[in-house]
Amino acid sequence: MFPDPLETVKHRAVTIAQQKGFSRDPMLETRPSFQAAGYIRRCLWAILTCEPTTACPQSPRPRSGIRNIMNGTSKTILLIHGLWVTPMCWDSFRRHYESLGFTVVTPAWPGISGDAPGMRRDPSGLRGIGIPEVLAHYEAIIASLPEKPIIMGHSYGGLITQLLMDRGLGVAGVAIDSVPPKGILILPFSTLEALTPALLRPWLLRSTYLFGFRRFWRVFANTLPEADARAEYQRGVIPASGRAIVQAALSNLTPNSPAAINFSNGQRGPLLIIGGEKDVIMPASLNRKNFRKYARSKAVTEFKVFPGRSHFIIAEKGWQEVADYAIDWVQANLAPTPQRVSR
Repeated sequence: MFPDPLETVKHRAVTIAQQKGFSRDPMLETRPSFQAAGYIRRCLWAILTCEPTTACPQSPRPRSGIRNIMNGTSKTILLIHGLWVTPMCWDSFRRHYESLGFTVVTPAWPGISGDAPGMRRDPSGLRGIGIPEVLAHYEAIIASLPEKPIIMGHSYGGLITQLLMDRGLGVAGVAIDSVPPKGILILPFSTLEALTPALLRPWLLRSTYLFGFRRFWRVFANTLPEADARAEYQRGVIPASGRAIVQAALSNLTPNSPAAINFSNGQRGPLLIIGGEKDVIMPASLNRKNFRKYARSKAVTEFKVFPGRSHFIIAEKGWQEVADYAIDWVQANLAPTPQRVSR
C-alpha cells in the first residue's frame, strides 16, 4: 500500500517545525506554543510549492562539553539571589562554575550583612529596600566588572535578572523560578496563598516578613525531607523586605511600576527562563506565562522545565543538572558562529 502523499507532507512539515524549536523537547519551549500551528501551515506551503526548507534551521541545544569552550564571550558570572535567602544559596553553583574556569560573583542584596541567624535577629537593614535600590546596587557591581557578565538569578533574583537584561547589562541571562515582571495578570492560586500572610500586614511596606518554618517547607522546599528543610531554614533563611514583596505583588496595579519590562526588546542578549515542576510559590505555569510575554521579541528566549524540582531548585538534589544546562545553553547561544537565523 502506498503512503498517503498528504500525510507525508504533513509529517515533513511537523519535522521542520520541530527543528525550528516547537515541541522538540517536551520540557523545552523555544517559541510560544500558540505560534506552532501557524508555523506548520507555512512549512506545509513551502513544501507544496517546492520552496527550500533551509529557512527552517535547527535551534541550537546545549551540547555535552560545550561549557569547556569558554568561547571568548564572557568568563564572568553574576549570581543574584532572591528574597528570604542570602548569597549562601548559590554556594553549589558558585563552586561548580569556578571549577569550570569562570569568575563568579555572588553579592548580597543591599541591607544584608552577616549570617542568617544575625539577620533574623536584626533585619532592619532590609527595611525600605525595593526594586530601584536592588537594581542600582547590581548596576554598580556590573559597572565595576572587567566585562559584561552572564547574569543568573533565582526567584526575585530572576526578576532582577530580567530587568538588567532589558537594560542591556548582561551578555546573556538565566532566570530560575522567577518572580514575574509586571504584565502577568493572573497569578496561580498557590502563589497568592503563599504570599497572603505577608500581604495582609498593613505595615508590610515599612517592615520585613519572615516565613515560619512550616510555611517555608511547604512553599519553598517542599521536595526536601523535613529534617533537611529544617537544617536549610536554620542555616540560610532570613526575613524579606516588605517593600520588595509589595512592589512585585502589586506591580499590575502600580503605574510606572519598577517591575515593568519592555518584552518586545529585540536588542537584549539571550534569555533562558527555567521552571521547577514541583515549585509551589513560583510554579512552572507562571514561568511559562512569563516566557510567553516575550513572544514579540526578536531576541533569543527559551523556557525549560525541570521535573521534580521545587523552588529550592538551585540547592536541592539535582542542582548540578540545572547548573550545567544553564551554562551550556548560554555558551551555545553565545557561540562566535551563529547557529540560528534571525526571526
